[in-house]
Amino acid sequence: MAFPVAAVVGGILGIGQSILGGASQKAAADAQNAEQERIAKAQYKRSLQEYQIQKQRDMTQWYWDRARIEQLRFNEKQTALDQATYGAKLISSATENLAINSQALYDKFVTEERLRATQVGMDYQYTTSKLAADSTEAVRQYMQNINQTALQSNATVAKLTTDTQELLASLALEEQRDYLGWQLNVLSAAAKDSEVKAVASARQGGSNTSRKLAVQAAQQLGRTWAELDQRATSRDVKLGLLNSTMKNDVSRQLSQYALTMQDETEKIKYTNARYISDYGLAKSQMQSLTIPSFQLAEKQYGRELKSLQLQTRQAFDEATTKYREQTFFDPLKPVAGLRPKYIAPTAIAGPSAGSVIGNAILSGVSTAATFSDPKTWFK
Repeated sequence: MAFPVAAVVGGILGIGQSILGGASQKAAADAQNAEQERIAKAQYKRSLQEYQIQKQRDMTQWYWDRARIEQLRFNEKQTALDQATYGAKLISSATENLAINSQALYDKFVTEERLRATQVGMDYQYTTSKLAADSTEAVRQYMQNINQTALQSNATVAKLTTDTQELLASLALEEQRDYLGWQLNVLSAAAKDSEVKAVASARQGGSNTSRKLAVQAAQQLGRTWAELDQRATSRDVKLGLLNSTMKNDVSRQLSQYALTMQDETEKIKYTNARYISDYGLAKSQMQSLTIPSFQLAEKQYGRELKSLQLQTRQAFDEATTKYREQTFFDPLKPVAGLRPKYIAPTAIAGPSAGSVIGNAILSGVSTAATFSDPKTWFK
């Protein structure tokens, strides 16, 4: 009787333990599945939020890139406008600079050169006129000196001629007078001798007295001849002195006059030669140096004006060069990634009710079989 009761009790206990164990396994499996489900949903929610956030981030970056590109384009247009404004100012400045500097070049190389040409012409005319005037004045003075020397020479010769003529005329007249006096004395002596002879012959009747008177008359005539000879000698002395004066003093004076006139003539030649040389030098300087300098100034004016025009043209080219804006590509709109997909976790299979009941029955039977053997009670 004890064996069936123990077997029943053991069977109930086995069934109960088996049911409790199966229920416990099923509850654990259900709890684990629920936790996996919660984790999977939480991960999905998190992925979905991250997806939305990344999408918003990509869109925000796209909008920002678009705004940045538009800003760069605006900056390029502003730079182009600034360059156009700067170009207009540069053209205005270049035009004004061209006007100012071209006028300055014209004043320097045209107006100043004209004034310099006028000054050079005036200086050249003054120099040549002064050379001619100085030369003419010097020649006039030399000619005047020559004329004065010639006049002095003529006056000396004329005075000498006059003095000579007067002396010769005086000597001639004196000689003629002496000769006439001699002839008169001779005639007077002859007449007196005849008269004395006649008177003596008439009074004394002899010739001693007449001879004596004749001797006296002859002696008187001889004295007269001596006086005439002395006067002739005096005339010869005067003529000798005149010839000596003409040969010495007058000759030296006339020679001095001649040398003076020759010196003045040489001065005239030197003055003319100097005038020709100075005039030739002034003319050569004008033709070889001054006039070519005007041509050089004209060429320099053309070169500097051409350079100024080139600078102005370069400024115009630089000012009118169109600003080349940079090319900007619009940012691509972001492509949304794959939307998160919910993937349910794999459920852990727990014991089913049938298996729990079956296992419980098997466990009860096994326990009942154990309890039915008294040998196993106290094991």
